[in-house]
Amino acid sequence: MNYVFSNEEAADFYPNIQVSVSEESGRVQEIAVDYDDHDYREETYREFDNLCFYSLKSLRPEIENQRLSKFIKTVNNSDVPPGKAYEHGIVPSALYQNAGVGVYPYRQGWSSMYFCVIPVNEDQLQRFQAKGTEICEAF
Repeated sequence: MNYVFSNEEAADFYPNIQVSVSEESGRVQEIAVDYDDHDYREETYREFDNLCFYSLKSLRPEIENQRLSKFIKTVNNSDVPPGKAYEHGIVPSALYQNAGVGVYPYRQGWSSMYFCVIPVNEDQLQRFQAKGTEICEAF
């Protein structure tokens, strides 16, 4: 089940946050913040950055704000090859992980950016790695 939260009063290119929840367990499987930079504006990118920050801060409140902001900037500025249309469950090219939380960037074509947060365990990390995902330490 997917839930999408957006600023309905804002322009079409305003960032959204999507939450994917397992219908069986009711647990969050992924939080994805998306931003279409077709119409890049400082205001909308700042909102994207804020959504990335709080989606991760809600899961790891003990991490210092400055450290978290620096990490998010690293993820969002990483060189990720553009892929096909985004969908939950894709195999990322790189995954940053720490204490059960995984973060990966994704680019859909040349315009849409995604900042994705997922729960991870050792088995999942090994499966991602076997599919070619580079596993990196986060924070």
